[in-house]
Amino acid sequence: MLEQAIQNIIRKQRPYYLLQGNPIKGIDNQYWLVFKHRDADNLLHNFITFLGIGDKHPPEKLLRIDPKTAKVFEYTPLQEGNLPSATLLRTSKLNIIEKFLKKPSVTKEKSLLKDSFLELKGCRRKFSLPDELEKYHPLISNILERAKIYRRSTGYFDSGILKLYQEPLQQIVQTEGQIRLLMDWMGFTKERDIKELEKLQNPNYRAEFTQRTLTEFLQGLENKAFSGTEIMAELVRLGFLQIKLVKMDSGRAIYHKKTGIFTDALENHILHEGSDNFTVAAHSKNAESVTFFYSWESPLDSEEINSSIRQFDAEWQREDIAFDISQEFLQQVLDERSRRFQAKQPQIESINPSEFTPGETTTVEITGKNLEEVEDIQVTDDELIKVKIDSKEPESIIGKVEVHPDHPPTKLNNFRVKTKTGSYNTSPKKPASVNQSLEIPDYEEIAGFKQAVEIILAGKHGTPKDFLYWLAQQRPRQFQVESSDLLDQLVYQNILFEHQKSGAQHCLRVMQDFGVAVCADAVGLGKTRLAAAVAKLYRQDNTSAKIAIIAAKKLFPNWEREMAELGFSTDDYELYNKNLMSRKGNNFLTDFNRYGGPDLVIIDEAHEGIRNYKNRIHKTCLQVQEQDRKVGKQRHFLLLTATPWNNRREDIYNILSPFLNRPEGFKELGFPNELLQWFQNRDIGIENFTDNTEIFRRTYRELFLQRTRQMLRDATPDLNLYAKRVAEWLPVQFEPATEQALDQIFTQFEDNLYIPFADPIRYLTSNVEQRSLLGNQRRFFLQRAESSMYALRRTIKSFGDKIRQMQQRLEAVSPDADGLKQFLLIHYRFESEKQAHQNDFLDLDDKEVWDEDYEEEEEEEEDNSEQQQKRQKLLTAIDTVTDKLRQEPNLAERIYHRILADCDSDLQQLEQIQNLLSGEFVIDHKREEVTNKVKELVNKGHKVLLISTFSDTVIDYYHYMTRDSVISNKGIAMAIGATKYYYPNNSTTPKTLKPHNIYKNNQHQTGVKRAQVFKLFAPVANCKNPEERPNTTEEISVLIGSETLSVGQNLQDADFLINIDLPWNPMILEQRIGRIDRPKQHPTEHIYIYYANSQNQLLRQASRLANLNKKLVGELNQQDGSIPVITKVENLGASIYGDTLFDDEVLPGYIDFINSLVKARKLEQNNLQEEAYTKQETNSNLYTQNEVLYAEELSKLLKELGEDYQANPITLGRHNGEKEEPSGLLALTVEYYGPNGEPIPNQTQTIYWNDQTEEKDAYGIAIATAFKTRDAGDVFSAKHLLKNANKLYKQLIKLKKYWTAELQQEETLENISTTSERINSIKKRLKKFDTLPKGLKPTIVKNTIKKLSSQKELKQVQKLLREYTEGSKKNLDDETFIVQLVQDTDQLNLIAMDGIKATSLKVSASAILLRA
Repeated sequence: MLEQAIQNIIRKQRPYYLLQGNPIKGIDNQYWLVFKHRDADNLLHNFITFLGIGDKHPPEKLLRIDPKTAKVFEYTPLQEGNLPSATLLRTSKLNIIEKFLKKPSVTKEKSLLKDSFLELKGCRRKFSLPDELEKYHPLISNILERAKIYRRSTGYFDSGILKLYQEPLQQIVQTEGQIRLLMDWMGFTKERDIKELEKLQNPNYRAEFTQRTLTEFLQGLENKAFSGTEIMAELVRLGFLQIKLVKMDSGRAIYHKKTGIFTDALENHILHEGSDNFTVAAHSKNAESVTFFYSWESPLDSEEINSSIRQFDAEWQREDIAFDISQEFLQQVLDERSRRFQAKQPQIESINPSEFTPGETTTVEITGKNLEEVEDIQVTDDELIKVKIDSKEPESIIGKVEVHPDHPPTKLNNFRVKTKTGSYNTSPKKPASVNQSLEIPDYEEIAGFKQAVEIILAGKHGTPKDFLYWLAQQRPRQFQVESSDLLDQLVYQNILFEHQKSGAQHCLRVMQDFGVAVCADAVGLGKTRLAAAVAKLYRQDNTSAKIAIIAAKKLFPNWEREMAELGFSTDDYELYNKNLMSRKGNNFLTDFNRYGGPDLVIIDEAHEGIRNYKNRIHKTCLQVQEQDRKVGKQRHFLLLTATPWNNRREDIYNILSPFLNRPEGFKELGFPNELLQWFQNRDIGIENFTDNTEIFRRTYRELFLQRTRQMLRDATPDLNLYAKRVAEWLPVQFEPATEQALDQIFTQFEDNLYIPFADPIRYLTSNVEQRSLLGNQRRFFLQRAESSMYALRRTIKSFGDKIRQMQQRLEAVSPDADGLKQFLLIHYRFESEKQAHQNDFLDLDDKEVWDEDYEEEEEEEEDNSEQQQKRQKLLTAIDTVTDKLRQEPNLAERIYHRILADCDSDLQQLEQIQNLLSGEFVIDHKREEVTNKVKELVNKGHKVLLISTFSDTVIDYYHYMTRDSVISNKGIAMAIGATKYYYPNNSTTPKTLKPHNIYKNNQHQTGVKRAQVFKLFAPVANCKNPEERPNTTEEISVLIGSETLSVGQNLQDADFLINIDLPWNPMILEQRIGRIDRPKQHPTEHIYIYYANSQNQLLRQASRLANLNKKLVGELNQQDGSIPVITKVENLGASIYGDTLFDDEVLPGYIDFINSLVKARKLEQNNLQEEAYTKQETNSNLYTQNEVLYAEELSKLLKELGEDYQANPITLGRHNGEKEEPSGLLALTVEYYGPNGEPIPNQTQTIYWNDQTEEKDAYGIAIATAFKTRDAGDVFSAKHLLKNANKLYKQLIKLKKYWTAELQQEETLENISTTSERINSIKKRLKKFDTLPKGLKPTIVKNTIKKLSSQKELKQVQKLLREYTEGSKKNLDDETFIVQLVQDTDQLNLIAMDGIKATSLKVSASAILLRA
């Protein structure tokens, strides 16, 4: 019904008003239709309507449909051409949008489908006219209102008959019905009708029809504004009335049929025939007899009617006797009426005197034409001037003009005069004016500010559109975005969100510019669907383009679902298994380049394998690039990743280098020519790219789209896409013995547990105490202890079994060098054991506990030859160390017994732990606590997601919870990555479990499809059509899984997540939360994330992560172990706070969060990834959501106004009243000068600023705010404008003082501007020096750093920097380090070429939008 109603409304506006774009779905389920008059671009706006009044009708209008109230609100803009943008209509509330619009007219929308002839009452067989006219006219009117087509045969025609039935004719027009009139060629009773039809041949007939809708036209008929002839001309031009003239064969015979046949939308017919012609006389005064036949009353009548229809249609098609009339509009009629109307319109020609002073009343004489009927005179859009009429004559008015004291100096060009018949616009030949009365300050600190204020006060300012045009011209390339009705329709259908639409358009533009774009939006923002939208746009522009998606195989169902949402079938693209790219001999390239290969390549999780240049996936991508170069093929690549880098600029180089294939993109943006060479030649490029902070960050800005939830909230606060996160600690109370055991694991194992089976050759080659716990084994044991009692018990058993196996192997050999060699060869599998039942201890545990989806730190891929080389190196090491031990038999024996002693020590400690935990292994308090919380939540009707790092923990919890009747009745499912073993109740006989299982109502399903599990748990998120959703009785309320659930799954039907354990990498936690922290179809204000563990366990985890963080941040650590607060990121070079947005940098926030959670128990949880991102928000180099969101609208504006448009950057608009919105937005030009006042042109910059956020996202906010700002309209009080200007000026003065103070800051080693990663590393080391070596002054060290920084491109400088940061000289003691650095730099004879140092600056106002 809604779509039919919308189409009905669109039809009502035709043919004068045409729909612009698609219907728009806005906030609160409001639908918007934007209309523009079909001839608006060619005509004057002050067109005279034909309703007898003089109000002008706008060439644009806006309709809002409210489905809830079945009302249609019709708006016109307050200022002509100043309509809200489509983006604003989609993303803003009504109170913002209506600021642009006049008060609406409201109508009720009625369905047209129910109207048919079957509803008619008072149907009769025969009428005698004129006696029964009172009954005849209502029947004809009711029939016409329901008619879809009216076939009429007549001998004579009088256009006055159309005026008689104007109301039912209006209905025919609105429903796009038609009247077919077949009449004798000599049958016109009025010569005027003939002449008007002759005028239809004029091709310029359209000129005066920009201002009238069909509704207004027919309403004008009712008001006697049109004659019958004019109605006829209008209907003929529009095609609603078709007339054919019948010329009989003899030329003199008369076509004299008098038959009419009405047909409704349901193909019901009514036929009337008799002696009535289609004239006013026949329907008013002539004696006529008319008989009616109704198709539904009698088969005979129906057949008679159908026969008449066939006869009429046959005559209509006879080209030998029936001749067409041209369907052009009768323009001359309207032109003549317009001229007559204008001749009667009052006009003002002059005002004497023509100058007025604010605060004074002046007697004036107004001269002109037709002034005797004027009742009121107003200055257009100016409430500060009042005009009083004392006397009036046809050509003169005497009156008084009163000007408000606060009126600004401005010209009075336009006046509005009112008479009894209407209102009219008029302009004197010489405009009047108001003089200047206020004194404007000089504003001397900000150049151009006074001139801007004067322009605004004088009314010579531009509009918000001018401001937008000027802003777009500063960065034109980023707004070369194509409009897309397709994407608008997808947003309208709730398939795309606004940020996905704008992000897709942005990524497509970047791909077209550079060949590659990287979407690095935060987890949960919908990158997959955004990529599908890019593919849709790409295919729309290139219909034959081939599309490839490279993703992990487990994510194929996700991609198929998301692509289907946008209308793709599986034949429209090809999925490639990314895992195959890492395998040798996979034939990936052959398969990929089949039939020329794809044109658009989408790579999911692009950081995996690609950001490590030694990885086979990266190498495969380089092979694709090389083959493309050879054959001249240019593909487009879209890379998706939420974690594009991990504390290394090199990661970004590695991600981009295989895909950059369009050098023109860099050239067009003014990048140095060498940049493309850097990406084509790694040997010379990697250092240059990572050392140059400016180039690095510019490249990142242009190629990476990186947005967060907070950015979306700031840009579109009314959309409310994401719920707030609430973190809650689920405290677990362990028994004292359990706490003792866990504390021992976390505090003593590093020193006291040796794990001898972990690389035992270390006993022969290094200090055993220093390597008592290898990293991977320690990490594994600690994480197992954090996960579950089942996991810990299995690990203790596994470690014990491995140690005992090692003892057996040692005891089977002699305690000498030969025995140790034999033991090592067996341990490392160079030789086989003689026992019949040997165990492969290296694989004993890991395969059963780690999900194959769990990703360890990314390691370099090795092929078989590399593995063989390592194996050979290990074998050589065994030979070497054992040969040496043959010379020292006593040492060999000591090592032999040391290994056995460590085995005994470890077994004793493991047994002690086992004994302390014996009770907890049975009870498992954490499992009980988690189960109780799940039971509580599902009882309230909630859905709960649980995730653990380890698959055996998942299995254990799943089995435990299935025994709970409440959870079982609600349904629980399990999802892990592969088939696993499970040992219930410490059994030695394992059970085999398939990856996906469901338990509900005491029924167990195993081997279920992965997609089926997700559909049952989150049907709304995973079923495109509601019909595909399972019955509510089939749904499950609990899903527990491993990290296989953490990537790519849509599980947002749930609002509750329970973390059974915590991952080390906070980004994995973000991936977990991202499964439910997604836009939801059910309203919810909060999502809840639970963390289950004891207080001591959480605090131990925080401490452990803090130690890890210190290793990662390295030299940023201060002596007390804390990390310094970084206030300005631009000067940090490649530090993790300067560049890295993810992974390692998230750790400090992760640690703080865990500590805070223990204290508060429940708190709002921010996005850890996005919190880290905020450290860079002072950096203006990244695209913001405001820039991306309005890119399409700005692109339209640039095209609409054209390249030659001269925008006035000094603009004035109306504030919407929101407290947090800016009142002043400026573009400031900052010029720098040296000590002698000499300008430094290469340092000149444009800075955007506003009085709310200052420089933060100032460019994007300027765009967004200007779109929300309507034109100034009425004249403002001069005092009010001046007050606002003064307030802005005071803030600008403070800003200028701050910038000046920065220039005057004394130059020290700390604030020397550097762009080299290696130089930054040296600076950090130098900052730690309390004193310099004797004879070395601070200025010498400072000049050394400046020389190295300014000449870093030189090969000898690069070599020196490598030696002092990565080579042997890095290990020099501090005093020697700094002395040799100065000496070696001096030997290079470098010059510190840092140019002229700026000592002063000048700030100018280049553009301003003042919102009053």
